[in-house]
Amino acid sequence: FQIESRAQQQSLWQSQPREFNDLIVQVAIIRPGPIQGDAVNPYLRRRQGLEPVTYAHPSLEPILSETMGVILYQEQILRIVMEVAGYTAGEADRFRRAMNRHRSRVEMDELRDEFVRRCHEVSEVPSEVAEQIFKGAAGFAQFGFCKSHAAAFARTAYETAWLRLHHPAEYVCALLNAQPMGFYHPSVLVEDAKRHGVGFLPVDVARSRARCTIEAGAVQLGFNYMKAIGPTARAVCEEATLAGATSLRAFWQHTLLPRRAMENLVLAGAFDGAEPGRPRRELLWELKQVEESLPARGSEGRMEPAPTGSSRRRPPRGRGALAGNRLGAPAPAVRRVDADPLPALLEAPAPPPSLPEMNERTKVLTEYALSEVSTGRHPLSFIRNQLTSLGCRPLATVRDLADGTTVRVAGLVIARQAPASASGFRFFTLADEDAHLDLIFRPAVVTRTRRIANHNPLLMVEGRLQNQRGRVNLVVETVVALDGDGVPLPTGAPTTMAAPPSHDFR
Repeated sequence: FQIESRAQQQSLWQSQPREFNDLIVQVAIIRPGPIQGDAVNPYLRRRQGLEPVTYAHPSLEPILSETMGVILYQEQILRIVMEVAGYTAGEADRFRRAMNRHRSRVEMDELRDEFVRRCHEVSEVPSEVAEQIFKGAAGFAQFGFCKSHAAAFARTAYETAWLRLHHPAEYVCALLNAQPMGFYHPSVLVEDAKRHGVGFLPVDVARSRARCTIEAGAVQLGFNYMKAIGPTARAVCEEATLAGATSLRAFWQHTLLPRRAMENLVLAGAFDGAEPGRPRRELLWELKQVEESLPARGSEGRMEPAPTGSSRRRPPRGRGALAGNRLGAPAPAVRRVDADPLPALLEAPAPPPSLPEMNERTKVLTEYALSEVSTGRHPLSFIRNQLTSLGCRPLATVRDLADGTTVRVAGLVIARQAPASASGFRFFTLADEDAHLDLIFRPAVVTRTRRIANHNPLLMVEGRLQNQRGRVNLVVETVVALDGDGVPLPTGAPTTMAAPPSHDFR
């Protein structure tokens, strides 16, 4: 939390927080204010011992010593204005608020002239130094934290980092249940947790609940990670699980889910444990028989309570179950199976055909398509040999290469960024089965590769490596889109690979 962006992660390698105050600085420094005030690079260089700590004027040392001579907190601006320029507390606060607002150039010139004059009169600060101080304060005032605000976030950052280290399964389970949130797609959180030893179990009609839970030390995906199952339907699915109605027939009769939702559950393997030894495609074939035993769609009447004794009512079949409920719609009747036994079904005119079992790769890609996360292998692990034949290095090996090395890699795009302050540069993050790598696109490369880079989930890129004191980036020169088998696509051809979407900040 607060230190999860690529900019924060890269600066963490340089700042190496060792105590709580270091973490307060880290939370506060990657913000528009310190960036506009030119505080980030000087602080990080001084933190690493690459340049000495200096102050624009000796009167600033008592104020800026804790942040190595740069302005990071709003309180520091107030102290500078009061102690160096001689403003009263009220005048200092009005000065701070005045710089926070969008003001005309004339108004800013008036603020600067008064500040420079008073610095010279009170502390004998030379005019050129006072103007330098004002410039840093004005840039910071665009958006900067007060120290107490940064300290509160730093505490939360420390606590969540502690949880991630000591209770990784519970931590990622909570994050998955809190989506949508944060900087990364749930699939990124799942793959990262896998690399740190956390196990994941797929949706299972015999074990899953409405939301993700912990099962024998692993994260059990909940019905909330299945497409076509809305909030009300998730609750009824949980009731069916608790009632032991876990066979294909019993589960559908209990939940009355729409056909599409049942197909998704079957394809995602939710019935693999409850129907052992039966291929998923065979279960799909059986759905038609079971469907004929369900109440007709759109029937009128009163909704019956669930037989488990819960006060929750069963959802209607059809689109209402997808969305959770349909406000204002008449409640459909639900046939009580125990009170009104169904007539025997007619036998199908032909037995199910011999259908091939889904292989592991198909199961993984199907799970991605239906839930946007996968509890199995990473999809790129199935095409690693093909990527190697194209000359692509695994991302985990790139960090060991020397600065300036030309390298080719491939991965799924998990984030795209185009900050307004980046002067046309764009920043991507690639992921494969073992690691992440940050990419830098210069403006000319952005223009040349935009059509490919923006609309394809699987990319092969080549460029020059930047490896400087823990900060690793690839400055991109060429971009090629790959299909799901790792085969280069012609320019303009769409990728059909089932993959989770990236988080795009354009």
